[in-house]
Amino acid sequence: MNSSSSAAHQKSVRSWRWRTFALLVAVLLSIGLAIWHYLSKGDWFAVNEFDAIASGFAAVFEVNEIQPHEFMQRRAAVGPLLIVDVRQSVEQNVSIIPGAVLMSPRDRLAAQSDYQEFIARHAENPDALVVVYCAGGYRSARAISEVSDAPISLLNLHGGIVAYANAGGKLIDPVDGQPVRKVHGYNAYWAGFVQPPNEGVSEPAVD
Repeated sequence: MNSSSSAAHQKSVRSWRWRTFALLVAVLLSIGLAIWHYLSKGDWFAVNEFDAIASGFAAVFEVNEIQPHEFMQRRAAVGPLLIVDVRQSVEQNVSIIPGAVLMSPRDRLAAQSDYQEFIARHAENPDALVVVYCAGGYRSARAISEVSDAPISLLNLHGGIVAYANAGGKLIDPVDGQPVRKVHGYNAYWAGFVQPPNEGVSEPAVD
């Protein structure tokens, strides 16, 4: 091979290596942008962040949980079930879980009349269950922790009404019972975890 052909060959090799390198960079950049776009939408990061925080509430107050999909299955099953909403009225006015008994977070669960009646009627029934929820699970976990020696199971709805809505749970207007798509997230941070087709709101503001 003469010097001119050798130089041409080396130039061709360098050109091929450069094209290969450029293609690899382009592929990696495309993958990186796709991942960034996915995470920036919150589809993966937000769900996992929310789940971790919600799990922490039950751990802090040492209460048992029920996952939203399990809760929806339980609602369709046979057995006495009491659903208690411990959010503030401005949150409840936006939407509630159908059948929920509305209670202020300032009240004690054990003193709530519907809870007392439910306990009196179903204390001997092993299938009886009380599920308590708030926006994300903190206030409901605290409410359950304040009850001592409950004769039936008390479960915190994991992730509250936000997780329930994200799991496809039905929401209704507390006044007319019509289906709605809005969820009061307690504040803007929690409302940001609400996923379409539902809409998270933080107004009116919670005291």
